[in-house]
Amino acid sequence: MIDISMNISGYRAMISHFLQSGYKCAGFQNYAPASGLLILRHDVDFSLECAVRQAEVNNELGVSATFFFLVSSGQYNLASKAGRSALQFMASQNQRIGLHLDVSLYPKTFSLDHAARSECGILKELSGCQVDAVSFHRPVPELQGVEGELAGLPHAYEPRFFNNIEYCSDSQGRFYHGSPFDRDAFRKKRPMQLLTHPIWWMREDEFEPLDALFEVEQERRDAIRNNLGANCKPFAAYLEEIVEKDA
Repeated sequence: MIDISMNISGYRAMISHFLQSGYKCAGFQNYAPASGLLILRHDVDFSLECAVRQAEVNNELGVSATFFFLVSSGQYNLASKAGRSALQFMASQNQRIGLHLDVSLYPKTFSLDHAARSECGILKELSGCQVDAVSFHRPVPELQGVEGELAGLPHAYEPRFFNNIEYCSDSQGRFYHGSPFDRDAFRKKRPMQLLTHPIWWMREDEFEPLDALFEVEQERRDAIRNNLGANCKPFAAYLEEIVEKDA
């Protein structure tokens, strides 16, 4: 049995075991269910840095995944230099880009198709790439298994991707509903959608989910401090003073 540690080594082992078992990666576009197809999906909720690292690992393993980015994230800014660079890096690593749509930002009377079209346009402009699919951020039950495309694109919770094939997710940092390899669908090589979040896997050491979030919090603090120092002379002087005191 494969021991799936929640770190880079564990991720490599997991994907390698899929490949060695005869699975091949497929995207959401032009999907037709067939034995041994794995839709590999990554929702980027917190960290662009982890997403970039996961794209590198996927490329090294020879697999393509769809990375779903939040246009409206409070955790990262796709319009920043780092954000644009991360998006453009995906294509260089043979990865796909999707929209992670946060439906909680819109009133219930608002058209989700219109929201998706608007945000896909922003994502396409920032990345310079075609948007392949849509996934929902923290989807409410009524959106799971809903029929029809959004903005003319497949979405990850359509029945053909969510109900009609095996669905396996590491939400909250664990496979709470069992390892993908413990499932009858895997043993019979049935098609599967595997969702992993870069934040849980892209570290050398295995972290508890809360510790991974604490690390992201500290990274954000450091980034804010560095940005303030680079753009505000009084704060830059303050940082220099701290360095001198610590020396």
